[in-house]
Order: sequence, then C-alpha cells, then structure tokens
Amino acid sequence: LMTVPEVAHWARDTMSEIPALAMLLAGTYAYVRWLDGSRWRDSAAAFGFAELAFLSKITTIGVVPVWFLWTLARRGWRAVFDRSLVVPAALFLALSV
Repeated sequence: LMTVPEVAHWARDTMSEIPALAMLLAGTYAYVRWLDGSRWRDSAAAFGFAELAFLSKITTIGVVPVWFLWTLARRGWRAVFDRSLVVPAALFLALSV
C-alpha cells in the first residue's frame, strides 16, 4: 500500500491500514483452512486475527459477514451452525461489541 501515492501522502491512514490488512490476510488464510478441515484452532485463529484487524481499523468488520457467505456457498447451511464456527464467532461478536 505504500507504493500508492495517495496512501503515502496520507500516512496516518497507512499506520492502521497495513496492520489491519496483514491481520485480515492471516485471518482469511486460517478461515480457508477451517473450511477445508473444520478444526477448532483454525476457526479460533481466524476470528482472533479478525479481532486484531478490527482493533486496528474498525471498517475491517465487513470481512466477517463475507466469510459466512463464503461458507454458505462452499459448504451449505450445516457448516454455518458448526460449533467450531459458532463459538469463536460469538466470542468475536462479544469482544467487538
């Protein structure tokens, strides 16, 4: 993002965008791993990284609903109600509120 002149000019945005982007990428990677294997630690890591991204930049909260839509598209309704997804998501929601 530092190669974009507008971002380099408005450096205060860069200070929160870069950590938020890194946490979202790590969280999305962990979420994709959860989609492939349904392991608790991958789901917990995904929502943990999403919480860190949320603490860096509040607008990153928009990624989490997309994760649920992605789950619906790939695995259907049953996966959305899997305990390994619901518990970390509820903790994420409670911490974010």
